[in-house]
Amino acid sequence: MCPKLDPYKPTIDKWLEEDKQAPRKQRHTAKRVFNRLRKEYPGFNCSYRTVASYYTMKHKELFKGAKGGFLPLEHHPGEAQVDFGTADFYENGRRLTGKYLEVSFPYSNKGYLQLFYGENMECLLEGLDVIFRHISVVPNELWFDNTRTIVTKVIRGGRAGY
Repeated sequence: MCPKLDPYKPTIDKWLEEDKQAPRKQRHTAKRVFNRLRKEYPGFNCSYRTVASYYTMKHKELFKGAKGGFLPLEHHPGEAQVDFGTADFYENGRRLTGKYLEVSFPYSNKGYLQLFYGENMECLLEGLDVIFRHISVVPNELWFDNTRTIVTKVIRGGRAGY
C-alpha cells in the first residue's frame, strides 16, 4: 500500500476497533476517517483514495463475521402474528387516518384486518375477538410485535415486559 499512510494505520485501526462497540449508524466511514485524519494531524498528506483503500481492507478484516449468520424463518401451522398499522380510510365522504389490527398466518399467507380509530388494549382485545369469531378458530400461538399496546417496558437484554 502507500507507505505514507503507515504512521496513521495504528490510529485508524484503533478507531475501527472502537467502532465495534458503537451503534452501526455512528461508526466511521472511509470519508469520516479521511476528514478526521486531516483535522487531527496537521500535515497529513495522503489522498482519500489511499485512506479508503486501507479502510476497506481493515473494515472487512474487523467486521468479517458481522453479516455471516442468519436464522432461518420457519412458521408452523396454527401460528399467527399480530400487529397494529396505520391506514387512511373514508367515512361518510371524509378522509380519516386510523389504526388497523392485523392478524396474519405466515404458514398459509392469510391475513385479517380490523379497522379502529385508535390503538389501545381495548382495540386489541376487541379486534382479536372479532377476527377469531370470523375465522372460527383461535391460533395455537400468537406472536406480537413490540406494540406499545401490550409492551409496557423493555427489560435489559431486549426482552419485553408486560
